[in-house]
Amino acid sequence: FVLARATPNLEQLYMDNFGVFTGVDSLSPPDDCWSLWTRLQVIRLGRACGALSMGDKRHFPPLHPSSFRVLDARAAHQGNHGDWLPQQLPLDYSGYPAAAAAAAAGGAASAPLVTYPNLERLWMPRLPLSVDLATVLLEPAIRSGRLRELGLCWRQDPGQFFPGALAWLRGAPSVRVFGFFNFDFESHAALTRDPAHRAADPADLLFGFLEAFPNLEVLELHSDLCEPRRIAAVIERAAAAFAARPDGGGGLRRVYQRALTGAPMDQLRASCEAHGVELVYGGWDPAFPVPLEPLGPAEPAEAMMSDMLAP
Repeated sequence: FVLARATPNLEQLYMDNFGVFTGVDSLSPPDDCWSLWTRLQVIRLGRACGALSMGDKRHFPPLHPSSFRVLDARAAHQGNHGDWLPQQLPLDYSGYPAAAAAAAAGGAASAPLVTYPNLERLWMPRLPLSVDLATVLLEPAIRSGRLRELGLCWRQDPGQFFPGALAWLRGAPSVRVFGFFNFDFESHAALTRDPAHRAADPADLLFGFLEAFPNLEVLELHSDLCEPRRIAAVIERAAAAFAARPDGGGGLRRVYQRALTGAPMDQLRASCEAHGVELVYGGWDPAFPVPLEPLGPAEPAEAMMSDMLAP
């Protein structure tokens, strides 16, 4: 909050290897929290250099739905030692009291859950969101046609096949870059509640989910919980499937992975290149500052889908 007051016109913020010292006197935000960082559009967060104090305390002012466009949080997952928890990120402000002026005018006693219809990127490879929070945060940006870059950490909920719970995301025409992280095929094979999925190979289900994106250009798959050859098999199938489309590949041009090295990596690269797809060892890491275009009228996902289906 001190930083926000000192930089009222800040538009993009990148923090890495830093400490957060919030004190323990109160979990309540300052009275001016809703008036801070009204122009902030981009937050990129790396690793904190120490444990973050007070797990339920917000470390950031509320972001403004009309202007905020990119949240990229890549902290390592190590409990609360250098890791971010969802409530510490600028995501959910439903517990914040309304500004004093609004309360005095008879406004709501607490702020509603904030959503971001202009969100263009949410990239959180090591921090799993619940299905409910992911839906609230991302579905408005899918409906508006803004969300183009999405990286999700697989939510390890027993009895639930995570992509199957994201029906609103499946086949979203706005998504150009997609990453899935920390998936565990073995645990989900026997635990899914949906009878239609119980007899299916989870790798087949993940492939079907990826294949449904009509405009996917860049894909990243990584998990320390999954056997590397199974990740490679999904990548190989995806490259072949996109290349077989009538439009000549649907735009898939690059896949990032860290599962294979050496000869297996060379074999997978050759297979991908045969389908016009570049295979890269590593992770998708776009430039900062983020090049942002002026916000124009959003194109609803329904309209985009109709255009695609038109003869």
